[in-house]
Amino acid sequence: MMSLIRVYKDWLITKFIIWLKGSPFHIKVPIDYMILSITISGYLPKNLNALELFGMYGLYVTKHYSKLCQSVELWELDPEFVRYARKFCDKNVNVIQGDSVKAVKEFRLMGKYNLLVIDNPLVSPYGNGLYEHFNVMPEIFDATEEQFILIFNVILVNPKSLYEDYKFNSISDLKNRDIWIRKRMEFYGTPLEKLTPQEYVKLYSTMFEEWGLIVDYSTFLPRNHRVGFLGFALRKKILS
Repeated sequence: MMSLIRVYKDWLITKFIIWLKGSPFHIKVPIDYMILSITISGYLPKNLNALELFGMYGLYVTKHYSKLCQSVELWELDPEFVRYARKFCDKNVNVIQGDSVKAVKEFRLMGKYNLLVIDNPLVSPYGNGLYEHFNVMPEIFDATEEQFILIFNVILVNPKSLYEDYKFNSISDLKNRDIWIRKRMEFYGTPLEKLTPQEYVKLYSTMFEEWGLIVDYSTFLPRNHRVGFLGFALRKKILS
């Protein structure tokens, strides 16, 4: 169970950061720079209807971009996180309690979105055998408009180092770690356990092409030394 102290600490930090975004400081967090990069490149849609698959309580990412959107559909499985998300998020954010991965797999997402945000948990597996964003691609693209923006996490370190940092060292933990490494090798089609941002961009550009998407723009931004954002402006191929 999430500590109430941590929740409200995050809330106060977020409120302070948002205040610092104003004059005279004008600071930005990673999601701000990601959206700014896409905007300057001319690919951010004017009327944003966003879908966020792993919203938690909306303070780490959602709160920083939701005011740019007409609407945000935030999914979260944990009922405690959902309760706080409904308390903290802006009025244009529709918080849905449910399994977003299952909804994607069963094609139950009702909207057509032009901004997808996938801020999945850092360490895999999470939930019932879920690994990074692997379980929702390419099915998630059935819920998008013809042209859309995709922003999602990629890890910048070896999964082994994450398990070491978090002291996940039981027999079952190590088994999960090794399965995760195999899943990454299968998904990316490479034996490398650690990938560079340039390698990620190249691999995803190839996969998107195979999934019937055209890459108009791509960018990368680190969030910290462990994880970064990839951003893509994508459009669906016209079938002749």
